[in-house]
Amino acid sequence: MKNMNEDTITINDYGLFLDFFPTIFLIAEFLTIKYLCKRENEKYFNEKIDECEETIHFDNIKEKLDEEYIRNLDFGPIILQYCHILLNTLDHENLQTFYHNINTLKILSNRNKLTDFLKSRIILSAYNPDNSIQLVKKYKYVLPHELTHMSSTIVKENGCILSGFHQIKGLKGYGYGINEGYTEYFTEKYFLDSFPDLYRTYPLEMEIVKKLICVIGEKEMENFYFHSNLIGLIQSISKYSSLEEAKSFIAAVDFIDIYIYKAYKSKEIKNRLEIKLQQMNSILLKCFLNKQKEEYLHGKSVQELELEAQKFNSYLDYDIDMGSIFGTDTFHIGVSKEVEDALKRKIF
Repeated sequence: MKNMNEDTITINDYGLFLDFFPTIFLIAEFLTIKYLCKRENEKYFNEKIDECEETIHFDNIKEKLDEEYIRNLDFGPIILQYCHILLNTLDHENLQTFYHNINTLKILSNRNKLTDFLKSRIILSAYNPDNSIQLVKKYKYVLPHELTHMSSTIVKENGCILSGFHQIKGLKGYGYGINEGYTEYFTEKYFLDSFPDLYRTYPLEMEIVKKLICVIGEKEMENFYFHSNLIGLIQSISKYSSLEEAKSFIAAVDFIDIYIYKAYKSKEIKNRLEIKLQQMNSILLKCFLNKQKEEYLHGKSVQELELEAQKFNSYLDYDIDMGSIFGTDTFHIGVSKEVEDALKRKIF
């Protein structure tokens, strides 16, 4: 089965140049641009997210950690430490998928292939639907991220894969972007202190998730994620917007997740990214303002609402300089003051 959660470094990471011939990079740049243009022409990201799979609930799960089995895995001590932190972090009802997977987990060594280089990426690690983690051994501290994927991934009897907010049905997949953002957010929040060498990734996706949590709520997001409940997340977003806008938001983050790391390749890709980022931020702002209106009507003070607004506005402001991360110029990703004022007048 295909890898469902791959964590990668783009070939443009200079430290990786030293190991390979420059000719490969020139070929990769050309082929990747061709591939991305083909994907966009097929309007891959404009498909509506319909017929989402319902989450499943486990019965009679054996809630026991086989510590001897885990300790004998490659990187067993790291995995065992992760397990103990997770067990002390999550509510009991959010641990069912973890218990379903942990005692049969496999750790596999990963070696990148020529096809990976031609796609301009190096795969550091991947969690697979056969309950295995592949990783390049020197990047062992990407394990907590992959173990979080493991703790939220189930394969249904009909073959559909549900992993946090990511769903794969045959050749179709959606929710990948928001899923990676939340996986990294959760991993850094609860495991960075214990694993200071934790490999950190998905910075933009994590900022999107932080802003979304201001709308949905910390506990609600956690519950949806560990029950692989994309439908619940979409419905929760649609309470403050519309169902179509909620689906568009999920699709926009998927688009951003794949294309943001290719923004330097063409001005056209960068322009399309800005449009998607603005669309995403506009939906988030509308949701947040509607939530604040509801809270105000239920008696929340103006001071409390202002503090919430300051927190919301601290993530993904109007401009964000991506140069140091992605090798490109500033993105104009936010909602203009005029549009924001118009939304406020309409809602309030």
